[in-house]
Amino acid sequence: MSRSFTFLHIGDCHLGYRQYGFNVREDDGEAAVSRVVDLAIELKVDAMLWPGDVFDSPSPSARSVFFLYRAVERLRQAGIESIGIDGNHDAADGRWLRICGMRTFDAVPVLAQHNFDIAGLNYRRPKETIAAIEQLVATGRKLDVLMLHQPLGDMVAFGSEITAEWLAKTFKPLGVRYVALGDIHDFLIREIDGVTFLYPGSVEMTDIDEQADKKCVRVQLADDGPPQITYYSIPTRKIVRYEVKTDEDFTRMMADVRERQGLVLPVVTVDTSLIGGVERVQSALGGEIPHRLMRSADAVALKQQFTDPEWDRKGSIVDLKSAVAEAYPETTEEHQLILHLLSDWKNATHLAKEYLTKKGVTL
Repeated sequence: MSRSFTFLHIGDCHLGYRQYGFNVREDDGEAAVSRVVDLAIELKVDAMLWPGDVFDSPSPSARSVFFLYRAVERLRQAGIESIGIDGNHDAADGRWLRICGMRTFDAVPVLAQHNFDIAGLNYRRPKETIAAIEQLVATGRKLDVLMLHQPLGDMVAFGSEITAEWLAKTFKPLGVRYVALGDIHDFLIREIDGVTFLYPGSVEMTDIDEQADKKCVRVQLADDGPPQITYYSIPTRKIVRYEVKTDEDFTRMMADVRERQGLVLPVVTVDTSLIGGVERVQSALGGEIPHRLMRSADAVALKQQFTDPEWDRKGSIVDLKSAVAEAYPETTEEHQLILHLLSDWKNATHLAKEYLTKKGVTL
């Protein structure tokens, strides 16, 4: 009797993230995830794979946890299993995913689903990931799907020493045909010797330089042959750039924003030579329309920083977190404290005091 297994592969959700500090962006992120859950139920898939950075913080808010719990419960009631791993933004031990009803790989390295076997590894520094992969391969157990939250060195510019080429060679003897990837916010796909590597990208925009067309994928596996992949767009609020150098630019921008009726988040660069330009834009958009506003001089400085060949924002963050792991193992309070400070810097003072109090230090 032939086997079949169909699942929906969602990208990084970053639940709880408020882009530019706007509450509505947290709403947008939840709305995007809800749309994917609706799609999974409509398509009647067997499972939904969540490959990391489900939350934006290792200490998610009660709102984010309750939202995910309800989403996973909706899927469960439709007969759809939720299977997840932690990313570099998550708690690194799967506890919040389990609380929300997901199946994780912390108790067992491989899960059986409709007679197909899935393995997954929570995010960790590359050397530890390589060691975990080697242990998994040493078991010799046949696998169909692998879940990872890693930037692969031959798929992205700031990737680690782990590559798709190496993974394909390493897992090919075990039968892996699909690698469900998380971490990269743009859609990327590559096929190597019968193994498909795919990043769906984030479900919502978290940065203006990401791909704007967000999507998730349905993957259908049978006994043999390559995975059958179908792409589905995720409707999202679009981030639109506007450059206001003249009165005409201002008029066109306002007309476009009004026509889109709240479906965009304007990022507006105002030329410093336009007298009163910043105040006019601020007054016109006000508090009713979430927006990001900067002067042209600020934009130039920002662009120079982003294009500096010796500075890579994403790569720097990965390097910093790897350096933290070198000094403090993931199980230590110090490791979690530093990751908390990186992801929630506005509460740095509170987090530091809380840590020192635990250590018996009186302030």
